[in-house]
Amino acid sequence: MWISAIFHKQNGELIFVPNEGKFDIMGTDAWQEEQDKLDSNFSDHKEVYAMDSNESFKMMADFAEQINDLELQQELIHELDRKKPFREFKFVIDSSGE
Repeated sequence: MWISAIFHKQNGELIFVPNEGKFDIMGTDAWQEEQDKLDSNFSDHKEVYAMDSNESFKMMADFAEQINDLELQQELIHELDRKKPFREFKFVIDSSGE
């Protein structure tokens, strides 16, 4: 990952900073304010780690199985079997209404 997401434990604020070594060419001046926040109270923060694609896929499948609307459930399960399941799954969720 090029960017790390850091969560503030008390107020829920998310801070995004580049991972070390990934932005050497550009420099990190654009993130200096965020880095200063972390430097001043790092113990109040926790890094948020992204799931790998297998974990994400499993979570989507588990979610689809819990849907009470059988038509929506079947559509989500169908999209998981197609090409680009992440994009298609998100599209169905975004289009499903409230």
